[in-house]
Amino acid sequence: MITTLEFRRQILHVLFGIALIFLLKFAYLDIVDLFFLVLLGIVLIFLCKKKCKLPLIYRVLHFFEREKHLQNFPGRGVFFYLLGAFVVLVLFPFEIAIASIAILAFGDAVTNIVGRNFGNVRILFKPKKSIEGTLAGIAAGLFGAFLFTSFHPVALLVASSFAMLAEIPHFQFFGFPVDDNLIIPVVAGATLDLIYFVLV
Repeated sequence: MITTLEFRRQILHVLFGIALIFLLKFAYLDIVDLFFLVLLGIVLIFLCKKKCKLPLIYRVLHFFEREKHLQNFPGRGVFFYLLGAFVVLVLFPFEIAIASIAILAFGDAVTNIVGRNFGNVRILFKPKKSIEGTLAGIAAGLFGAFLFTSFHPVALLVASSFAMLAEIPHFQFFGFPVDDNLIIPVVAGATLDLIYFVLV
């Protein structure tokens, strides 16, 4: 069963993604802004490491952050969210980047909520994940991307499927675990980009 903390986290996950998409689409935020936000995030992480010296930020983090991340990597989720958005904007056309962020926002949150509450059939090599959660995440990612872009639903379904499946393995980079908030949008964007490269 999902905890109150996890439910708060997933609602924030969706709302943060929607806000990011609107800010990008209406040009209140651009790739340069995201770059500086990522740099600012690095600075704040160092300031908040172990014992945060910024009381207001610490209270916000404490309300949304898992305890293990609060101690070891405060603000991890938001940092990788912004980094993922920045990377897809660098690598892919704007509309593909928006679709990728939407798949992350909706798909990842619904995967967690459904998986923790209704997941009965566990994935063999990743027992914390369930088939029900993954399928629900694929559908939610498709829905989110369809709301904000004009891509064909089949292309969005394929991109959402690959993105949600890509979060199941445990990826590491030089021994450091790579966050889903980076993996999901990059895989979704690469899939959409490949689909339209082949078709066009």
